[in-house]
Amino acid sequence: MENKKQISIMSKVIAVLLFLAALGHTSASILPLIAGQEPASSPNVRMLGFILWYGLFCMVIMSWRGKKRLIGFLTGSIIGFVVFTLIGFFTGYKKAESRAIAQAMQESNANLPIMIDEYTRLDRVELEQKRKEYTYFLSVVDLAVSEIDISVLNENFFERAKPQICKSERHKVFFNEGYSVSYSYYDKDNVYIVSYSIEPDDCPVK
Repeated sequence: MENKKQISIMSKVIAVLLFLAALGHTSASILPLIAGQEPASSPNVRMLGFILWYGLFCMVIMSWRGKKRLIGFLTGSIIGFVVFTLIGFFTGYKKAESRAIAQAMQESNANLPIMIDEYTRLDRVELEQKRKEYTYFLSVVDLAVSEIDISVLNENFFERAKPQICKSERHKVFFNEGYSVSYSYYDKDNVYIVSYSIEPDDCPVK
């Protein structure tokens, strides 16, 4: 009786360890992708890890129910392979999304810099996926930062530019995806002046 109890406890401990191993392996594959990075291990190593850890975990669990260990291992291996495949689809989607964004940014910057009025030049645009921020970089072409009245820039941005930005169909696409739209101003010598950021909540939906 004591021997059976000891085996049962050991079996549970092994099951917990295998579960943690499977969970850790899954996290090691998913978390880098969420952060926009590639997992450290190769696809083949990751696939073997999913098959092994999920297979061993299911083998132990199904053995408790009187099932053959081989059936348990095969069942877990199939589950692990399916999880690996789904993560692979997600990886492919993220890569395609990154390529599309990179291409869009390249096209957006193709005709820049360009003067947008008598005093202001749009130098480039950038999109930061991790921070969900779309940024315009602009220069005041004929003034140094010491010659610029920030209050005039503030008034121009908040009273004139911001309402138009909120109404813009182009920017609504970013707001709907949770992106902020930012404007960073520099002087004629490329010295930073001021930045403005418009969050999705700053533009009321009508």
